[in-house]
Amino acid sequence: MLEVREWERGAHKRSEEGTFFALGVSSSRILTEETLEATTTSPPSPQPISDPDAPAVSLQQRRLELEVKTLKEKVSHTYVKLTRKLESERVTTHSIKAELRNTQKALMSEVGDGVGLSKVIDPSSGWKGRAQQIAILKDKILSLSRASTSLPTLTSPTPPLCQSPHSMSLLDVSSSHENDDRHRANLRRMAMERRGEGEKMKEEVETLRCANADLKQRYYGMASRNKTLDRSLRDVKVKLQLLVRKADKDDTLIKALQEEIRRLKERLARSNKDADSRHENDLRSPTITETPTYSLCNCQLQQSTSPPRNHYQNDSNPTWASASEHSYNPLLSPPIDHPSTISSLHMEREALTALLNQHRDRMTAAEGRVVEL
Repeated sequence: MLEVREWERGAHKRSEEGTFFALGVSSSRILTEETLEATTTSPPSPQPISDPDAPAVSLQQRRLELEVKTLKEKVSHTYVKLTRKLESERVTTHSIKAELRNTQKALMSEVGDGVGLSKVIDPSSGWKGRAQQIAILKDKILSLSRASTSLPTLTSPTPPLCQSPHSMSLLDVSSSHENDDRHRANLRRMAMERRGEGEKMKEEVETLRCANADLKQRYYGMASRNKTLDRSLRDVKVKLQLLVRKADKDDTLIKALQEEIRRLKERLARSNKDADSRHENDLRSPTITETPTYSLCNCQLQQSTSPPRNHYQNDSNPTWASASEHSYNPLLSPPIDHPSTISSLHMEREALTALLNQHRDRMTAAEGRVVEL
């Protein structure tokens, strides 16, 4: 109804605009006709008179004629445009009037002949449309059918063939009501099932969200652990490289110590052999009672000036070689039974054995480190 009311207002407004437009067109037409009559019935141009102002008057007249001509052309163009627009508006007005008549007919058939449009439009009148009345009547029929089913049955039921049309309509209403109840029950059951499925889906979503959070936490933990393991692996690689270099150095040191031990063993064996041979020669030769002072002093001087033997010296040391040669030279050294010579030999032998034992300990320690690596 509101749409019909708005449409009527728009049609009334359009009709008013059409009338105003028609009035404007008629007024413009009257004006154009008056201008045309004025131009056509204008008095004839006066004959030229011998006047000094005649050229100026002729120029002004020509200008006026040109202006009148341009105005005529403009008026003709506007007249054509306005006539075309008037015809189009007339066509639209006729179509709107036909549509309005059809709408009024449909509205009267829907509302009824005895009902005025003012009553239909007025919201305070309490008028109800046909659809609302049909819905109200359906609700009344349902309530009456429920009330009739709740009433006690008669003692002498009528046969189905003798039922009246009213009773048939009541039975149809009751059957439709039963169908509606059954469908409502089905809808409730389906709604409950859907609600249960929705709850299950929510629970599954929550469990999946918790599992996702747990997996994210585990992933971050594994990533941090992987980083720490990478750092520790790099540190281990660096340490392993250091240990490999140290093992190579220890191998070279072990080889050098083994070579030095071998030389010391050979030297000890030579010194033992020389000492044994010297002892045998001394036993075979007669005992010398007197010893030259020069040789004894020279031997003592050489023994005092000879540097001590450390474990880094080898056989190529000239000082050690010269000292050993002088100590074993029978011409410069005192006799073998001299107590200083015997004690020096014993001391040298003890020093060599101690040095050999020290080198053996160092070699075993280096081998132990290599085994640990």
